[in-house]
Amino acid sequence: MRKSKNTFVVIGSIIVIVSVALVYVFGGNPAKIELNDAGITVSGMYGDTYLYEDIDEIKLITEEFEITERTSGSSIGSVLRGNFSTTEYGAVTLFIDTEIKVYISIQMGNDIVIFNLPSIEETNTFYQELLTYIPA
Repeated sequence: MRKSKNTFVVIGSIIVIVSVALVYVFGGNPAKIELNDAGITVSGMYGDTYLYEDIDEIKLITEEFEITERTSGSSIGSVLRGNFSTTEYGAVTLFIDTEIKVYISIQMGNDIVIFNLPSIEETNTFYQELLTYIPA
């Protein structure tokens, strides 16, 4: 009976370690963000598709904002994904690397999603391309 209990402890420990490792591997990478005919698709943890027709406003944010709380999501180094609270925007969904100091904000009703790409240049280019998809 003792051997059986130890086996469960070992298997349980392995599952926990592998789960934590997977969160770090996949949560620490920048989100994959793409434009398609219907909207903006964010792949990975907390990802979704945001339809162009639902977007009320888009902004390029070049000033830092204060993140006050993580309500659900991951914060691995400078990579933040999930739901957070900010001083400037209230509750938001973030897909950002805080080391890249340019962000794109999309607002759909009361929901705000803020994201950036792996570089300032890629974020700026993505923003300019996004402007061509948003209905006037």
